[in-house]
Formats: sequence, structure tokens, C-alpha cells
Amino acid sequence: MSTSQKKPAVEWRLKKFDPELLENLGRGRKLQQPTLKAMAQAGLTDSGMVESFLNPSLEDWTGLKAFSSLKSGAKAIVDLLEEHQPVCIHGDFDSDGLCATHILTNGLKALGVDVFGHCPRRGDGHGISVASLEGVVEKGAKLVITVDCGTSAFEEAKRAKELGVPLFITDHHLPDESLPEAECIINPQLEDDGEPWQGLSGSGIAFKLILEISQHFPSSRTNTQAYQTFFRDALVMAAIATIADVMPLTGPNRPLVQSALSMIGSVENLGLKGLVDHVTKKDALRAEDLAFQLIPRLNAAQRLEQPELIQNLFSASTPEEAKKVCGELDTLNQRRRELQERFSNLALTRVQETGAGQKSVVIVMGDEWPESFNGLIASRLVGEYHRPAVVIRKKEDYYQASCRAPQPYHLKEVLDSGSQHLLGHGGHAQAAGFQINKDNWEPFEKHLLSSFSVQSENAQVFRMVLIDDLPFTSLNEGLAKEISLLEPFGQGNPKPLFACRGLLFDGSLRFMGKDGNHVGFKVFIEGQNSIDGVAFGMAESFNALDSHGKIDLAFYLGTSPYNGRLQLMVQAVRPHQTPKARVH
Repeated sequence: MSTSQKKPAVEWRLKKFDPELLENLGRGRKLQQPTLKAMAQAGLTDSGMVESFLNPSLEDWTGLKAFSSLKSGAKAIVDLLEEHQPVCIHGDFDSDGLCATHILTNGLKALGVDVFGHCPRRGDGHGISVASLEGVVEKGAKLVITVDCGTSAFEEAKRAKELGVPLFITDHHLPDESLPEAECIINPQLEDDGEPWQGLSGSGIAFKLILEISQHFPSSRTNTQAYQTFFRDALVMAAIATIADVMPLTGPNRPLVQSALSMIGSVENLGLKGLVDHVTKKDALRAEDLAFQLIPRLNAAQRLEQPELIQNLFSASTPEEAKKVCGELDTLNQRRRELQERFSNLALTRVQETGAGQKSVVIVMGDEWPESFNGLIASRLVGEYHRPAVVIRKKEDYYQASCRAPQPYHLKEVLDSGSQHLLGHGGHAQAAGFQINKDNWEPFEKHLLSSFSVQSENAQVFRMVLIDDLPFTSLNEGLAKEISLLEPFGQGNPKPLFACRGLLFDGSLRFMGKDGNHVGFKVFIEGQNSIDGVAFGMAESFNALDSHGKIDLAFYLGTSPYNGRLQLMVQAVRPHQTPKARVH
């Protein structure tokens, strides 16, 4: 892509599937072609994978063999517990880090271990630091175990040795070329046998670790009511963290999340139960309910520098106390939404004024927003420009940046290859961050522009990839029910996106919401009954249409939560076009 390219138009492309693969996936099952294509999109390659995908069991998760460092690390921790108590579980300030800290801390407590948890505030920086390590040692920690952080904790590992405190690192982030000299590093990214577990969140690893640790304790410790209660609550927290950290909902994460969704109504943690009841009245929750209703409230607390609210929520001792914290989280989340809109609009204006949107990576910097909003702003820019975005908060003598990118870009590869310019960096392929001295910014900016220009040559990110072009007559509740068998949807198992072309509006559009930004409508073709549709945040797109002309819709197929009828959840709309022969 040329660095002078303007904001791209999004093309609709049909994904190509191997007919033989679809035949294999459907062998022995009465499944419709759109459903088979959705399974192929999720990475299923043979009929043998279909059964476990359609019927995931928690035993598929608990029974999967632990990777080497987790197994040996659990044994080493148990060997040290008796003489190295109390233990500190050191996490991070995001939802994954907070949940992981709670999981491992409460799991050890249920086993009778003297343990306490510690999570930094956002202003203290990500994960463990020399200062936080020294702080927990001053509080009495004789053994420190990190969760969701530490793979790059070189100075911290060195300081732990000086203090004579064993440091165990558990993490899921991609490692650098070298590793800190800790007592043990438990990270599936480092293991030859870790591949099945490489999609786990920090909380997923913490949960798997406590299950491995518990095997070294007598049954009198694990057959207690306290331990069984811990297990159920930890399962749900690990699932929440998996979705919050945008981990793939395939492999071991699929049975983990599916099982948690089935158990979420029976959690006993008063804070978690109160939050679930507070945000939704549904009898059955989906992964998207957690992603769009529950998790934003948890994230709001850490983005607005009040992570103690999450600790207060998870440690609530009465329903009244939990209800009070839920109300405070509601208020914070509303404030977060208002600030996010203001800061995102400010950044978008700056991009337009500077021409940053015409380059291979959208870069914007300022000091008007807290660094906790960098990632949210970057996500908004990715949605607007369909390319990587870097949002920088100017500090006194350095820059703090968050990066987001659509697939198939790989952020961490770019940061790794330019690490000589950086004070620190970390993250994943689509979400990462870095710190840099102001004096090093100019050469690093050139590195970003050239690296993403190279990556973009093979990037197919300006296309809305549809898995099937459906005739209107095939849209029915039976197909919607089949598609629902593939839940939970999320990273790695996206909702199947369909298209239907040449539709007409049946009656007037209904503009809904406080700002009239959501649209409700009915569509039909001649001779057929109409179907309901809803489009969130798309009033501008619908207003631009000829309400009497034919249209094309790209949508998710589902049912209305209010009346159970078939509903098209629209993601894109345009005037009717004859489909192109090209495929993705």
C-alpha cells in the first residue's frame, strides 16, 4: 500500500471454501451449507473435529495434558510452600490480570495456603516492577508468583535473587529472544508441547496451574465445599478474562468458555453474581453478553484508575455490598463511554488535519487524554481506516503508546524488529504497546511506516469477508438455530457473516436510541414475508439510501431477544449491486 493511499472503501468479498472439506465436515450430519462453511471458517478440518466442537465438555479442558513448565513449576511451588509462606500472587491491572490474581490467590487459600494478592494501578505501569516486588516483600512475601506478566521481567528477576525470594513467572505473552533468570517461567509460548495452550489468557494459565498444584495436596483439601465453590467461580472468572483479553474461542478455550456460560448462574462469589444479575436479566448468557455488557464495567474501573473497585467487588461479603459496587461500576462505565467518545473524536480530527490517515499506519499523539484511553482510541482508528493505529500519550520525557491492528498485521513483530529504539514493549499480534524516549521517536516512526508498508502488501484487510451469499428464501429459524450450535463466538471463531442482496424495505425505518443512531426495519422480496432487521450505530448509512430502492445487507443471523423471531443483525448496508465473480 502506498503511503499516500487515502482511506479505503471496504469491498464485499465471498470467502472460498473447498467443496471436499465441506463434504467431509458434513458427513453423517444433517447440517446446511452455511453452517458447514461457518465451521470451516473456525478452522475445523475433518469430521472428527466436529463432534467435540458441537459438544464441548469441560473434561476436554481439565483433562488435556499440562505443558512441561506448568507441570514442573507446580511441583516446585508445592515443594517451596511450607517454608516460603506467605506467598504473594502478583498480577496486572487489566481484567485478565485482576481475574488471574483472584483465581490463584483464592485457589491457594482454599488449599490452606497463607497467600495474598497484589495488582498495580495503571499509573504504576504494567505487571511486576522492581518497586512492586520490593513492596510485596516488605509486606512479608517469601515466595512471589506472577500471573499475566513477567516474561520480560529481567531486572525484577535479578532483584528477587538479591532479596532471596523465589520468583515464579506465569504468563501468556509472546517472549523476547532472551528470558529473565527466574526460579521458573511457566508460559506455553516457550514450550514444544505448549501449542494446545498457547491461546490461553493469563487467567486460564493461573486456573490450570492451581488445578495442577491441587493434585499434590491430599483429597481432604480438595474435596471441601470451599474448594468446590472456588473451582466454579474460578472457571467463570477465567472465561470472562479469556473474552476480555480477546483470546481465541477455539481449542481449550472453547470448552472452558462454554462450560462457564452454563455455570454462570450458579456462581457463589457475591460480587460476580451481583454483577451478572445487574447487567442482564437473560436466563442464558452468551459470550457477547459478557463482552459488551459485563466486561466493559470491569475495564472502566482500571481505565479510570479505580481497580480497587474490582477487588471490592470480588471480595464483597453481602449482596448489599456487591450491589453498591455494581452501581459505582455503572457510573464509571458511563463516564468511560463519554470520555472515550470525546477523546476518539479529538484524535480523529487530528488525524484528518495532519493527513496521518493517508499513511501505512495511523499515528496520532497528544497529551489531552489519559494513557488508559490509548487502546480504545487506537481501536476506533482501526475501525475507521482499516489499518494499524498507534496512539501516543506524551509524557514529560518519553512517549507511552498503545497499538491496535486488524488481521493479518502483526504488531509485535514490528515492535520486536525495532526494539533498539524502545525503552520497553510487549503484547500480541493485534494489540501491543511500547515506551520510547522522545529523542528516539523520529527513527522509530520511520521504522513503523516502512514495516507496516511491507506488511500491507499481503494484507487483505480492506475487504469485508462474507462466508456465504444467501437467497432470501433460505433465511429461517432452523438455520439460525443451527448457527447457534457454533457458539460461543469470538476471536478465532467469529460469527458467520452472511449477505443477502436485492432486498426491499417493508414500511418505514425506525430510528432508536437516545441519539436516534440505531435503526430497526423490515425487509422482503416480492412474494415473501418480511424479516426483522436491526442495525446499531448505522443511522447515517441507512439515511443515505433510497428507501424505495433495492439494497444489499451483510448481517449475522439470529433471533430477537424480545420476541424470539428471526432477526438480521446488520453490519453493513449498500444500494444493490450485482455480485462480483472474485472471491477471497
